[in-house]
Amino acid sequence: MKVPVLIDDDLILTDTRAILIYLAESSDYYSHNKRKCAIINQRLFYDAAVVFPSLIKLIKSIILQKKNEILTKKRWKNKDAFQAVMRVLDGLLVNKFFFANDEISIADIAIFSSVFIATKLGMNISQFSNLSAWFKRIEYLQSEELSYCAEHTLMLIKNVANIF
Repeated sequence: MKVPVLIDDDLILTDTRAILIYLAESSDYYSHNKRKCAIINQRLFYDAAVVFPSLIKLIKSIILQKKNEILTKKRWKNKDAFQAVMRVLDGLLVNKFFFANDEISIADIAIFSSVFIATKLGMNISQFSNLSAWFKRIEYLQSEELSYCAEHTLMLIKNVANIF
């Protein structure tokens, strides 16, 4: 299994979100305000603890269905669970342009990757108006860098799972 690793002199970091925080601390993607950082971190942890694991369950059910090891019913259960997570994300974006604070942050970058992969797996997010508008906004603002990262992640999933 491959995991992201950052090596900076004698510091070795693993975990995408830890790396994001480390790299972004001196940038505009991570606030210097303690309260704003707390919101960014909360959104990052929500992605790590809820969004991404829900996505992984959906991916696993697709893999197993392709191998005819489980019923379609299981896939729909995981799809429904993932849609419930998307509904929460949609609610977090009510009257907001970004997930944390007033500007794009590493929280948006992390969540974008999960949502991007879900859309490539066939999830339709158009029913979540706030999330859908946010997704288009992030694609427009950071299209090249974020799409590259998300596409690379999707490619790894495809290669490992052989699901497409």
